[in-house]
Amino acid sequence: MKKLLRDCFHGIRFGSSMKNKVAHVRNLTRLHLRKKGLVNVKISNLTLTTMDKNASLVLYKEVFLRNEYKIPFKVSASPIILDLGANIGFASVFYATQYPGARILAFEPNPSSFDLLKKNISTCNFGDRIEAFPYALTNKEGVISFYVGKESTSLRSSLFSDRAQGEEIKVEARPVSTFVSQLPHVDIMKIDVEGAEYLIFEDLLKTNQLSKIRNLVVEFHLNVSSENSLAKFLNNLEAAGFIYNIQGGFTEYGGAQDLLVVCSRDEK
Repeated sequence: MKKLLRDCFHGIRFGSSMKNKVAHVRNLTRLHLRKKGLVNVKISNLTLTTMDKNASLVLYKEVFLRNEYKIPFKVSASPIILDLGANIGFASVFYATQYPGARILAFEPNPSSFDLLKKNISTCNFGDRIEAFPYALTNKEGVISFYVGKESTSLRSSLFSDRAQGEEIKVEARPVSTFVSQLPHVDIMKIDVEGAEYLIFEDLLKTNQLSKIRNLVVEFHLNVSSENSLAKFLNNLEAAGFIYNIQGGFTEYGGAQDLLVVCSRDEK
């Protein structure tokens, strides 16, 4: 009950209008009280279906309550957006509502999450604006091992077994450069791939496709993989001309830590 009251307080605090505050309180209450099974949340006039309670609460608060994926810089009225690690589609739907003229490519390899991603795209009537792909984005093409968390649409599903602590499945992998190379540019690339960020940046750097990307929103997962170096990641951003802001809560030393890194080439 304390967590519910705390989240409802934040819903009132962050709501932009009385209608928005009421909607946040209603949605957060429904997510907290849900025991099992599917539950719908209302975002303006849109309905999104969620499954796993813990994952849904985290996503809702990140995307719709705190607006963490909002780009604080000017973006084209018809942006091209790539959502890497789309889960059930909250970020893709957020961007579709923020930018009505957007073209969005959403990638999610977890089969359970992908099914809900497609459902939410269809329910919101965004099928002409959001394309969904069931691929893991890495630096190579082929069939790879992927680990699904204990909750079916878990946010910890990952290429790394220690991160997911769940079942191993096989999924199709694609280099993100395969898609970026077919686009004139990318206005926003959102990345939340549970420790595999370094593989995506290796691919973008090797293929010289990073220069096409104007804004990045990256969930950087520190201490998930020894290869996922924050210093190297930030050096690559600076070398490519990005400015950035980092947000993150304190965790025990040496433990996994999730950092939100918002990057742009534009200073205004």
